[in-house]
Amino acid sequence: MIIAGILTGCGRSTRKVEKTSPDKTMRLVAYSKDGIVHFKIISAKKENVIFETKTRASAYHRWNMEWKDNKKILLDSSDIGSYFWIYKNGFWKELSDSDNKPEKKFMEKK
Repeated sequence: MIIAGILTGCGRSTRKVEKTSPDKTMRLVAYSKDGIVHFKIISAKKENVIFETKTRASAYHRWNMEWKDNKKILLDSSDIGSYFWIYKNGFWKELSDSDNKPEKKFMEKK
């Protein structure tokens, strides 16, 4: 049993998540590559990649990504916690840790 636990790790490492933005103009595609969670945002009309990045989340732990609105994406990971990417001034960017903390408190279940 110990060997099986070592071989399987903490979760699935080949998971893929695809979600459409609330206004249906973009698709979020999150996937694991080399043990890390990556994601890209794809234009729904032209099918071109608008933004792509590698996160700090391990693909071997539990994780999920979702649209919070048309300009905000949430990564929820069991190893690094919750992080957001926002669209502002024509660019997608990850919020800093200090920017994320108020959001994390708001997201906590009571």
